[in-house]
Amino acid sequence: MCKYSFTTGISIDPDELVDFLNEEVNGSSVISYISHIYIENPFRLLLDTEKDRLQKEKKVANIAKSLEEVNIEPVFVFDYTCMGDHHLTTEFHRLFGKMLEFIDKTGIKSISLADLYLAGTFSSGFPPYNRFSHFKVYLSPHAKINHAVKFKYLDNIEYSMVTLHPDINYSYPEEELPRGGTWKPTPNDDEIRRAVKFAGADRIEILVNTKCIIRCPLEIFCNATRFHAEQEKMLPDKRKDASRYYWKKYRGWIEEQPELIRKIPIIPPERVNEFSALGVKYFKILNEPYSISDMRCRIIPYISA
Repeated sequence: MCKYSFTTGISIDPDELVDFLNEEVNGSSVISYISHIYIENPFRLLLDTEKDRLQKEKKVANIAKSLEEVNIEPVFVFDYTCMGDHHLTTEFHRLFGKMLEFIDKTGIKSISLADLYLAGTFSSGFPPYNRFSHFKVYLSPHAKINHAVKFKYLDNIEYSMVTLHPDINYSYPEEELPRGGTWKPTPNDDEIRRAVKFAGADRIEILVNTKCIIRCPLEIFCNATRFHAEQEKMLPDKRKDASRYYWKKYRGWIEEQPELIRKIPIIPPERVNEFSALGVKYFKILNEPYSISDMRCRIIPYISA
């Protein structure tokens, strides 16, 4: 049976989340199909006041406790691709270490990262994060492992799971896609089989519902903006502009060339079996905005397929 993970945020009511996990689908509870749940980072390490931090800690702890009670592994997400030089400074080490101490105390023992330097440092057992070497490291799709050969660059990282970048999902022709017709992409058999061989089937996860087109030229800039827009000091209007800038560019691009929508590598529920036939056991479902109704709409079709 395929297993699924999904993302959630601290706006979710923990009791409602547990109720959803206990709902019955196809004669089994939703929880029987779930391998782990990602908790998105709510903290602004460089900006939060003490009051902000304590309020967020309480919400994270409540979600972690609820998941522990139903034996679901929580994975804390800190998957920024560009942090300037903050992650090299002693101040960041102090703040990040304090955050890690907190999530460790809540029972969260897994963290999803995208920056390979941070992941390598984190899993090495050396300072400044040597106190947290017991954590399991998950590599986010933002780490952009989109070719099996890239696993050779992960030799220095003790990772528990890699969520492959969705570029790897399908084989697309380099030339322009034909307009109209019934053309559809085929699973990228060779790359996915090689990835499973490199890492092992228990350490590979595939993202099923990305918003990005394959090989998007804006992706690197869009992802790099996230840390700066969320974590650095700026005026509210500027923060809003920064966080939406590349998304607005992307939407305009799609409106001008609607055929590009067919290059979004979504794996619909009815095609999951094609990927499980390649050795993939785990699939990740993005869930935004964070609401139980949205979870139900996104997740139930997959576990019902």
